[in-house]
Amino acid sequence: MKQMTNEFEVRHLTLADAPSAAAMSASVGWVFSVSAWERMIALSGDGAFALFDGSRVIATACAFVYGRELAWLGTVITHADYQRRGLSRRITTMTMNDALQRGAQRLMLDASEAGYPLYESLGFRPVYQVESWTGTAQPQLTHHDVHVVNPDDIPNIVEYDEQMFGVARPHIIERIIADAKGRSWAMTDGDHLAGFILAQERNDEMYQLGPWVHESDEGASHLLRTALNELRGFQIRLCVPQPNQAAKHIATACGLHHYGTCTRMIYGDDAPPGRMSEQYAIGSYAIG
Repeated sequence: MKQMTNEFEVRHLTLADAPSAAAMSASVGWVFSVSAWERMIALSGDGAFALFDGSRVIATACAFVYGRELAWLGTVITHADYQRRGLSRRITTMTMNDALQRGAQRLMLDASEAGYPLYESLGFRPVYQVESWTGTAQPQLTHHDVHVVNPDDIPNIVEYDEQMFGVARPHIIERIIADAKGRSWAMTDGDHLAGFILAQERNDEMYQLGPWVHESDEGASHLLRTALNELRGFQIRLCVPQPNQAAKHIATACGLHHYGTCTRMIYGDDAPPGRMSEQYAIGSYAIG
């Protein structure tokens, strides 16, 4: 797909555009590595759109279409030099329409304070808040029942994620685990998967932790402490659904602090699928 929007070209993002997309997001303080952009472009497939000024990426929006039940909108970013021209509205509207035409019955996203008025004007409604937590990973006491994710765990992790998130997204989970290179952890109770936490490299200094799920607060704490211990020295980011109060207590006890809030919003069917609010941390604002 290639179109002209006034003086700017609109087309799908490709892997070759990742360096320019990384420069664009860095201009507004969203420091994603080129490899992180490559992962998002690959996972969103035909749902990744951008506005270009020549060969320069100046605005992006990606829709991760998880079948008919849900499409997730993320990475809605406009280069600092091109803001206040209505570009975010143009690229978001195009991405929404494409996801709806592909059969998605509902759209969801996590809106920043700055982005909220745009999404509200496009018909999105608030559901609940999602809090950002961060800090430098410090040494933690770990638990012997936590292990590095192995190939036998992956089908169970995919199934558990579907129960919590509400729709199946095996390509997302499998790619995160593959890219993590041993930096994903799980807990089992006999033959039963009790929980997991996945790490996603955002750049050379930061990891996003999520999805993070467990059947109990105690088990969730063991998972987070193990992840922080293994990633000590790195900056950590968690995106915690506000209804999960236990997640915030665990994050505080592990030395992380709250630094911002987004609003989870929905377009279309009234209720989010699954048990999203029970997650201790979501995958990210980009993928849900």
